[in-house]
Amino acid sequence: MPIYGVMLEAKYEMPADTRDEAIRLAVERAQCLDWNVRAAEILFPPPVPPEAPMQVLRWLAGYQVGVSSRAMALAAIGVPAGHSHPSDMPDLERCLLMLEQCPAVRVGFPRVALLSAEWGRLIREWDGLATAYRDENRLGRATMPVTRNTLARILEGP
Repeated sequence: MPIYGVMLEAKYEMPADTRDEAIRLAVERAQCLDWNVRAAEILFPPPVPPEAPMQVLRWLAGYQVGVSSRAMALAAIGVPAGHSHPSDMPDLERCLLMLEQCPAVRVGFPRVALLSAEWGRLIREWDGLATAYRDENRLGRATMPVTRNTLARILEGP
């Protein structure tokens, strides 16, 4: 279960002693991620910008949607939608295209990072990965070796 889901459950539905234990466990789980997640981001993620849900709905209705880009977009606005992450270049490209159509989703990156260890590493290195993709795309490199290798290294983990 994503940490954010644990926190919602802990924050709103549990008795105080159980809630405190759930919060402690969630913070421990966050520390296991390969990203330095602050406890405040777990307990109080940034608010969803008001335009984000409509951007995501428009994108879902009319653009290239993959399982990982869908998980990313919906997690960013606080809707559970699985844990799939981009595992190849077409997946990554769909995520990047989604972010072009839904720029408000970036505010929800802390929520996305909590979906899994892979997402935590991807979000931590997202800007570099996106830059590598844009640079290779601009140069016309069809196989995108730098981006492909960077994505593989990030997913492989420490």
